[in-house]
Amino acid sequence: MRALDRKLLRDLWNVRSQVLAIALVVSSGITLLVMSQGVFGSLLTTRDAYYSRYAFADVFAGAKRVPNWVEERIAAIPGVEKVQTRVVVSVSLDVPGVSDPVNGRLVSLPDRGRPALNDVALRRGRFLDPDRAEEALVGERFAEAHGLDLGDRLFAVINGRRQPLLIVGIALSPEFVYGIGPGELFPDPKHFGFLWMSRRHLATAFEMEGGFNDVALALADDSASLERAAIVELDAILDSYGGLGAIPRADQTSNWYLQNELSQLQSMGLLVPLIFLAVATFLLNVVLRRTVAVQREQIAALKALGYSNIRLGVHYVQWAVLVVALGALLGIGAGLLLAEGMLGVYMEYFRFPLLIYKVSASSILIAVGVSLAAATVGALGAVRSVVSLPPAEAMRPAPPEAFRVSLFERLGARRWLSQPARMVLRNLSRRPMRAGLSIVGIAFAGAIMVVGWAMMDSMDELLEVQFNIIQRQDLSVSFFEPVERSAVHELAALPGVLQVEPTGAVAARLRNGHLQEQTAIQALAPGARLRRVVDIDYRAIQLDRPGLVLSTLLADKLQVEPGDMLVVEVMEAARPVRDVVLTDTVDDLLGVTAYMEQQSLQRLVRRDETVNGAMLKIDSLAEEGLYGLLKAMPAVAGVSLRRAALENIQTYMLDNMGMMMSVNLVFAVIIAFGVIYNTARISLSETSRELASLRVIGFTRGEISSILLGELGILTLASIPLGLFLGYGMITGVMSVFESELFRLPVVIEPSTFLVSAAAVLGSMAISAWTVRRKLHDLDLVAVLKTRE
Repeated sequence: MRALDRKLLRDLWNVRSQVLAIALVVSSGITLLVMSQGVFGSLLTTRDAYYSRYAFADVFAGAKRVPNWVEERIAAIPGVEKVQTRVVVSVSLDVPGVSDPVNGRLVSLPDRGRPALNDVALRRGRFLDPDRAEEALVGERFAEAHGLDLGDRLFAVINGRRQPLLIVGIALSPEFVYGIGPGELFPDPKHFGFLWMSRRHLATAFEMEGGFNDVALALADDSASLERAAIVELDAILDSYGGLGAIPRADQTSNWYLQNELSQLQSMGLLVPLIFLAVATFLLNVVLRRTVAVQREQIAALKALGYSNIRLGVHYVQWAVLVVALGALLGIGAGLLLAEGMLGVYMEYFRFPLLIYKVSASSILIAVGVSLAAATVGALGAVRSVVSLPPAEAMRPAPPEAFRVSLFERLGARRWLSQPARMVLRNLSRRPMRAGLSIVGIAFAGAIMVVGWAMMDSMDELLEVQFNIIQRQDLSVSFFEPVERSAVHELAALPGVLQVEPTGAVAARLRNGHLQEQTAIQALAPGARLRRVVDIDYRAIQLDRPGLVLSTLLADKLQVEPGDMLVVEVMEAARPVRDVVLTDTVDDLLGVTAYMEQQSLQRLVRRDETVNGAMLKIDSLAEEGLYGLLKAMPAVAGVSLRRAALENIQTYMLDNMGMMMSVNLVFAVIIAFGVIYNTARISLSETSRELASLRVIGFTRGEISSILLGELGILTLASIPLGLFLGYGMITGVMSVFESELFRLPVVIEPSTFLVSAAAVLGSMAISAWTVRRKLHDLDLVAVLKTRE
C-alpha cells in the first residue's frame, strides 16, 4: 500500500465520527431520491403492464340509453379497433352490520366470455354464471373494508326494492385502480364500492334491455389527432341518445387521479432529495476546505518530498469520494427498503393485481454522480490554495489573524464581557467568512426542519377550510334524475332534518378558442350556508349574478380572466351551447370546479326548476333512522357523509403523505446534527493547540469549553432566524411544485413549527456540544503542544 493511501485511511479513521456524520447527511438525500424514484418507477411500470394485460380502454362515454344496434355505427368510426358496450348504474347498498349509508356502482359483464375492454382481474372465487341473477363480483378494497368473503350476501336498493346479491368472486379492474365515488377526492371503501353483474340481469333490473348506457373504445394508435377525431365522431353518434360527452383515457377518473399522483410524486421525488443533496454537498465542501487548512504543513512536507500538485489533489479527491461512496451505499440500501414500505402504503389506495418493482438506475447514478462531482470540485478548490505555496512557506504555520477588538467591545460592552467571551467574539470577527459559512450550513438544516413541519401545517389548514368553512352539511343526497324542487320540502319534513339546501350539477365543456376542459358546473343558491364558495384567504364568493365562477387553476388552463367570455356546451338535456361571462375566480384548495347561481344554470340548461341533489343538516341522534328512510326512497341514488369524507382524507394524508413527511423529518434531524457536529469538531481541530495552551497557563476545562462551545452557540443562535427565513422560501417553492388538480396546499407555517424547528437545531447543538466537551476533557496537552514541524 502506498504511503498516501495509508495516510488517507489513517486520516479517515482519525475523524471517523465526522466522516460518518457527513456520510449520513449524503445518504439522507440519496435515500429520499432512491425511495421516491423507486416508488414512482414501480407504480408507472405496474400501471402500464396492468393496463396492457387487462385491455384498459382509450375512450369512454356515457349516455341515457342507446339501442344495441348503434354499436355497429360506433365500431365503424375510423381508427376504432375494439368496442365494449355496458350497463353502468349507481345504487345504494345495504351491507350487513353497517348503519352508515353505503353507495355502489354496478357494472355489467358480458353474459358469455370476457370483456373486450376493461377486463376484470379475478383475485378469488369464480366468474359469474349468466343464468343466476343474484350473483355478483365485488371490488377487493370494498370486500376488505367490510369483511366480505365468498358466499356472503349484501343488498342493492333498486327502484326502492332490496335485491340480494351473492358474492361469488373478488375482483379488480384497470378502470377502478383508484376507486372513488362521484364527487369524492379519495377512495372510501367503507362507503363506496364497485360490483359487477351479468349484463342480462342488470339490464332487466334497470329497464335497459336491448340497450346500453356506457361504451368504451380501443383505438388503433395513441396519436392525439386520432383520439380527438374518435371523440368527435362518438359524441355525434350518442348525441341523439342523451350522450354525456366522451372523454379520453387521460380524463378517465381513476387514471386521472393516478396520473396526478405520479406527477406529484415525480416532482417531489426530485425536489426534496435535491435540497438534501445540496446541503450535504455544501457541508462536505466546508469540511474539506477546513480539513485541508488544518493539514497545511503536512501538504507542504509531502510537496518537499516530491509529490506533485496533481497527486496531492487526487489524494484529497479520494478523501471526498470515499465519504460520498459510504453515504451512497447507505442511502441506496435504505432507499430500497423504504421504497418497499412506501409501495405498501400506495398499494392500499391504488389497487393492482400485480406489482413490478423497478428502481431507475439512472436516477441513482445521477444523484451519486452529482455528489461526487461537487465533492471533487470542493476538494480541488480547497487544496489549490495550499499547493500553490512554496513548500518552505507552507511548512510554516499560517500567520495569525490580525488582532482586532470585536464590534461589541467597540460599542462599549467590553466591561461586561468575561475574558473567554471576548476571545469568542474576537475569534468570530477575525474569520467572518468561516463564521458565515457555518451559519449558512446550520441555517439550511433548520430550513429543512421547517419544510417538514410546515407540510403538516398546510394539510391541517386545507382540512379546516374545506370541511369547517366551505362544507357545513352533515350529509349530501344525490338523485338518479333531476327532480322537482318540491322534493327538497319532502327531505325537510323527514325526522331529524334541521336544514336543507338544494344543489345541482350539469356536465359541460368549457371552451376558450382552441382550449377546452370538461367539468361539472355546480349550482348553488344565493346565500347558501351549507355549501359555500370560499378561497384560501377565507374570502366568500357570492353567486348573486349571472355568469361563471371558476377555480383559479381551471381559469389558468383556459387562459381566461374575470370579464372574459367562455363558450359553455352543456352535455345534458337539450345540450345548449351558450356564451357565458366569467364573473370571478376562486383560489380553492380541492379539485377544479365551475360554479353558477342556481337559477342562471337552469336557464342555461333550459329546463324547469329542478334539482339533482341536496345538502342536509341533521340531528345526530336521529341519523341512523334517517339513513334508512333515505335509502328507501326510489329517487335517491346515494347518500354521503361529510364526517366520513373528512375521516377518509385524514387517513389518506396520514398514511400516504404523513409517512413521506416523517421520513423527511428524520433525515432533516440527521442533517441538522451532521452540520452542527462537524462544525464543532472542525473548530476543535483548528483550535486544539490554542486551547491546550490556555489550559497550560491556567484556564480551567470549563473556561476553554466555554470558548469553543460559546462560539458554536453564537453560530447556532445566529443561524436560527436565517433558517426560518430560508425555510419559508423553501416551503413556498415546494408548494408550487406540489400543486395539482387534485389539491393545492396553502403556504401556512404555525408558530409552533418555528419553535419545534429551532428546538431541534438547539437540541442538535446540545448533543454536539456534549460530545465535543468530552473530547476537550481528554485533550493530551503534551502531544498537542509538541512542535508540529
